[in-house]
Amino acid sequence: MILAGTHGDENSSVVTLSCALRTLTPSLRRHHVVLCVNPDGCQLGLRANANGVDLNRNFPAANWKEGETVYRWNSAAEERDVVLLTGDKPGSEPETQALCQLIHRIQPA
Repeated sequence: MILAGTHGDENSSVVTLSCALRTLTPSLRRHHVVLCVNPDGCQLGLRANANGVDLNRNFPAANWKEGETVYRWNSAAEERDVVLLTGDKPGSEPETQALCQLIHRIQPA
């Protein structure tokens, strides 16, 4: 299973994966691919999805915490700390739910 575009502000992974897949002959294309985990974030150029949730912090996990998380990015922008949400509950976001369903269905090794 190959994923790209979890953080919309890191869209180079989407472009790179797309280009890499096109170089493979059809007989080598045997993987499940999600080219863009966070389409809204990629469209908007934001790390979070359209609800302001950092999808990496929304997956069901033993250490999931409700609330805010701070993303500190290296940029010349004045606002270097961006406050993002973790979601109302683990797996609350549609993107996370869809990815979890896919993982449970295909059970990648």
